[in-house]
Amino acid sequence: MKLFKKVLTAVSFAAAMASSHAAIVNVGGVSWDPDAANDFTAQFNFAQQFLGNPLVVGTALQGFGEFYGINNTFLDPNNDVGNSGAFCNSCELTLKFGGLLTSAAAGGGFTADPGTGVYLEIFVDAARNYKSTDQLNAATATDGQLWLRLKARNFNFVSDDPSAANPFVSGQLTVNWDVDLTAAALATDHFDTNARASLTDVFSRASSTFVTGLEALDGNGTVFGNTIPEPESLALVGLALVGAAAAGRRKQAK
Repeated sequence: MKLFKKVLTAVSFAAAMASSHAAIVNVGGVSWDPDAANDFTAQFNFAQQFLGNPLVVGTALQGFGEFYGINNTFLDPNNDVGNSGAFCNSCELTLKFGGLLTSAAAGGGFTADPGTGVYLEIFVDAARNYKSTDQLNAATATDGQLWLRLKARNFNFVSDDPSAANPFVSGQLTVNWDVDLTAAALATDHFDTNARASLTDVFSRASSTFVTGLEALDGNGTVFGNTIPEPESLALVGLALVGAAAAGRRKQAK
């Protein structure tokens, strides 16, 4: 028993050491340093649109966008042919969100679509065909490989002018996300950490302003997560040490 306890302690220590000395992670062409001070922090621009009158309860809001920075590594702002930064060489990292329905809450608010829930999907694409001049193009925003899918645990919208006739004109949306473990996404295992508030995996905040009509093209947001360097490697370390413990116990029993 003492040996087994010692090995379990060694497993925890080895995992911690592996995490604290992690190399650059590359998932589907997207790379980042899990040792970064604010790992994982990613900035994105987005456009969004109401699919009808937002003052009618139940009107859907959806949006599309592109990441331009991860852990203080940023893209060339003059490049409009997809990402070319160090964090996504020869690829682009795009996103789609949806499942938000306007509610009757005073000052503006949203409820989750009962069919889909509130979701955020991130795609990595070598085609690099998403452009800032066509931000609401669903085809180019979602034609890559699914990199990560998140579903909202809870969310909150705060209007910049809750007393306005249309409180949805501008404001900030914050969301606590869980990784969607049912989705076949490339980076799922790296973000399934339960390391954020209430054991969620990812936190985001985003703001935008509808200047005219039902579309807003100036959205900006940030995604925060605590990523696992190499889940498979840590698992192998643990299995090896537990195996050593089992062997030691068998030897003592002889």
